[in-house]
Amino acid sequence: MERIDNDNYATPDDYASVGVAKAIEAFDKKRRGNLTFLEPGCGDIQPHMGFFKDFFPGAKMLGIDIRNVEPKQGEEVVSDLDFLQMSRQDLPALIGADGVDIIVTNPPYKFAREFILRSLALLNPGGVAGFLLKLDFLGSRGRVSFFQDTPLYEVCVSGGRPSFTCGTTDMHNYGYFLWKNGHLGDPKISWFTV
Repeated sequence: MERIDNDNYATPDDYASVGVAKAIEAFDKKRRGNLTFLEPGCGDIQPHMGFFKDFFPGAKMLGIDIRNVEPKQGEEVVSDLDFLQMSRQDLPALIGADGVDIIVTNPPYKFAREFILRSLALLNPGGVAGFLLKLDFLGSRGRVSFFQDTPLYEVCVSGGRPSFTCGTTDMHNYGYFLWKNGHLGDPKISWFTV
């Protein structure tokens, strides 16, 4: 199968809802007011934003994509912006806050590490970042020091394989990888089915 430009594989709705729910579950339960949510690489569908809005209708939400995308009705999306070039100083103008509470996305796999590092740099204390990734992301000599320096909070393993293209699946297993700002220690592991 030929690759889609910029790894623009839309997250299926059932997976997006799980990713948002898992990130909210990991988030500090005491902090519930004026939340900020970011979906970098949101694409045309902005799947995670819609589900987050269901949980927190008054939250400040922003989608970002490197391509020119049309926002869904009621969604705030910035097109033609390279998330990997963003810094905390860009946030007040974009989302009206100097940090983000929850970030959930399905990043281009070849830039997953960079998306994770950029997201962690934008998180508020206790904030959570979740990424839909191939489980193979866990297994690499080159990422051993990465995981030691940026400890995972939880890996949520999918019991099935998502379909990113017209009902067919690929040969990879997936899960949501969650990082919680300030977490130290070993990650939890959980499973989900959709």
